Amino acid sequence: MRSTFLAWLMVLVCAAFAITMGYSHFRFINYAELRAKQIMSARLEDLMEQLNTAEKYIRTVESITDISAIERTRAVAEIMRINPTLIQNEEAIMGLFNDLSIKELQLTNEKGEIEYGLPKKKEDLSQIADETQLLECLATKDQELCLRPNSGINSGNMQYVALHRQDKPGLLILGFRGPRESRAKADLSFGNLSRHYTLGQNGRIVAFKDGALLGNDIPPFPTADLISRPLNVAEKITLGDSEYYSYAIRKNGYRLVGLLPVEELRESSQEALYPVLITNGILFTSIFLLVFYLLHKLVITNISKINNSLRKITQGNLDVRIESQNAPIEFRKLSSCINSMVDALQTYDKHSEDSNRRELNLARTIQDTIIPNTFPAFPLHTEFDLYATCRQAKVVGGGFYDYFLLGDEYLCFMVADVSGTGVPAALFVLHSMSIIRELAHSGVTPIDLVTKTNQDLCDKKFVDMYMSLFYGMLEIHTGKLVFVNAGPPQALLQHKGGKFEPMEMSSGMELGRVPNATYATCSRQLVSGDRLFLYTQGAVQATDPEQATFGEHRLHDAINSVTSRAIADVPRRVSAAHRKFTKGSEQNHDITMLALEYIGKKHETADTRLFAYAHDAAANFISDQLESVFAAPPAIHDMQRDVEQILSALPQGNEVHLHLDFDEEVAEISLTYPSPAYNPLLHLSELRANRMDYTITDDGSNMITLWKKLS
Repeated sequence: MRSTFLAWLMVLVCAAFAITMGYSHFRFINYAELRAKQIMSARLEDLMEQLNTAEKYIRTVESITDISAIERTRAVAEIMRINPTLIQNEEAIMGLFNDLSIKELQLTNEKGEIEYGLPKKKEDLSQIADETQLLECLATKDQELCLRPNSGINSGNMQYVALHRQDKPGLLILGFRGPRESRAKADLSFGNLSRHYTLGQNGRIVAFKDGALLGNDIPPFPTADLISRPLNVAEKITLGDSEYYSYAIRKNGYRLVGLLPVEELRESSQEALYPVLITNGILFTSIFLLVFYLLHKLVITNISKINNSLRKITQGNLDVRIESQNAPIEFRKLSSCINSMVDALQTYDKHSEDSNRRELNLARTIQDTIIPNTFPAFPLHTEFDLYATCRQAKVVGGGFYDYFLLGDEYLCFMVADVSGTGVPAALFVLHSMSIIRELAHSGVTPIDLVTKTNQDLCDKKFVDMYMSLFYGMLEIHTGKLVFVNAGPPQALLQHKGGKFEPMEMSSGMELGRVPNATYATCSRQLVSGDRLFLYTQGAVQATDPEQATFGEHRLHDAINSVTSRAIADVPRRVSAAHRKFTKGSEQNHDITMLALEYIGKKHETADTRLFAYAHDAAANFISDQLESVFAAPPAIHDMQRDVEQILSALPQGNEVHLHLDFDEEVAEISLTYPSPAYNPLLHLSELRANRMDYTITDDGSNMITLWKKLS
């Protein structure tokens, strides 16, 4: 028998090992392919977003550069009008080149023939840019032309501006190569961006723009077939001598194809499988030896002992006790259960008392399981702080609290008190919390949530069960609190620097009492530093040994004596006051408390000083600050453009103080300068009509403020 058992056990263990390894290999391959698809999809989507953002940023930089180039060309034209002999002084012209970052100058006559050029005179207009556009500019009075022969993320950055000469008929053509535009295009090229997005060790990303291959890294295989690959599908393809997993996406003219070698994927799967093979071999060998030992040395012997004892018990001998101190824990538990059964048969009354105790323990277990007790509740949300506690009475009641998030926009929280005790009350709490969470995540308003919860509890017809409830929904970014109260008032509100006072609210009937009961929606606007304290009736009904109640006044005294800024200290102070008042006497009600402090959004400021016409310094200051809160590039550009126009309108040499006040949504910038007799807004009527505010302060300085939404 022993040999037969050993043979069958060996067969079963080997079969289980083979099945486990086969399934593990299958799962590793599937997981590797799925992981490859997820990685390629995520990397390509991120790179696509970077390329689109880079293109938008390049267009923004080009727009700013165009405006600056036109202004500088106008300045040169005006200088030549004032001093027509300037072109005869090459040293003066080279000074203008250095001051205005000019790279090239060409002058034409009224026929479009080039008369003069630095550093080299062009033979004709076609060597500069589109000759047709330049001739149309010459023929049209007061026309200004900004040309960029080569454009795009990976191309050249030379820029020409043409406008009519002020000293004589003809065109003034200036060439620029802005360092900001050149640097931006170099930094945001596909070759530079793609270095941060790798696919394994030998994988690569191939990119096309309007059908043309991007980047200087030419793949060692034909790329024509990659343009026709299906989108958003992971598939195996053969390129050259290698096989790849490919995944392609397309957006805004870009087409990105991720390629991951199949061989690399298989090698990684096999490397991951080797530790599993060794581990499973050791594990199954150990299992075989352990099972063999237990069944032959321990199980059969102890089963025989238990069977002999059970036979005596069934014959009526209730004095039998199974001794199993040296047996395994499973048999000790079984022996203990049998001994407990015999004790139960002897003392039925004692068994009934133990049953009641187990019911209370079960109720406490249910209550401890469903109520969240991890603090801080949401560490990633610094806009608020929350702390709650539920101290159970000797006879388990139905006091509870709950809190959860709806996305990143709303915090939902509640404090409730259920009538009844024991397991029925705990199950009532479990059902109520389930209904409330389900309705909240479905998107209903607080008043609809309370109304539907009341109807559900009435329809279920819980015997002598009802519930008082305070349910609130806080809009995290604005501090707007919307809440509904059903039952006795149980909320205190503290404004920053003040005391906790009862919060005015409308209260309806407890839930589960009357079908179709009506409730009222209340709201409050919380600001930074406001605190809310919610509690059940057990907090004021605690009694001392003489049965005197704790009362509302002692509750108010306790929380208003808290000097710490930690919100958790508010419920803790009340608990300490309870312990001191009750002097250890047992309580008949759960004490549930929840404290919430609204902190609000992060707010930042920054200052700098510069001189009028310091456009680059102002633009860099604005972009450095607003990019820290992830402001949209168009919003940053708008504010840079407005500040640049104000600086350009101020007299040169004026020192300007820039003060930036911003958060994630809105930025406000103030420009203060000591020139009380001069108002640049008189020349900036469009800005003044939009969002400019001009004031003259008492200290003799002028101040201009403007604001911009960042999202």
